[in-house]
Amino acid sequence: MISISLARSIENLLTRNVLALRVVKLRFQIAGGNGGDLGIADAPFTVFLGDLQIGSGQTDSNGELSLIIAPGESLQVQMLDTIYNVSFGPAMNALTALPGQQKRLEALGYLTGHLLAPLANAVPDDNVDGPRTQQAVLNFQSDQNLTIDANIGNNTRNALRTAVGA
Repeated sequence: MISISLARSIENLLTRNVLALRVVKLRFQIAGGNGGDLGIADAPFTVFLGDLQIGSGQTDSNGELSLIIAPGESLQVQMLDTIYNVSFGPAMNALTALPGQQKRLEALGYLTGHLLAPLANAVPDDNVDGPRTQQAVLNFQSDQNLTIDANIGNNTRNALRTAVGA
């Protein structure tokens, strides 16, 4: 994300009013993963702040759009007959911790089971390096052309950092 600071000052005023905005990039795609052909290109969208329409357009060739949003603000993006709420959530756990790794994998569309209901007698991964998390890591490593070993070492961690953020 890009941080933008706008400052307004009045001559001889000792303080400034600062508004910190962020540019948030959203990607709409047809399936999980990071393949270049997964993005939904040229899809029309409309952006709302409450009941007020503040923008509209089409996704780019990668299925992406950018929004400018202030902390604490919540925008709605209407696309493909669905409304998506966009706001800042709490910071992610560290990339060196399993919950942070699972959250980043989920953000990329790899199912770790962390948020899923159990299948049959299986227990979903919840801060546990179980079979679903290991499969998600294997899939991510395969998609990134990394060594496929289900371990989140330096190369896998760096690829997650690049794909999702620190």
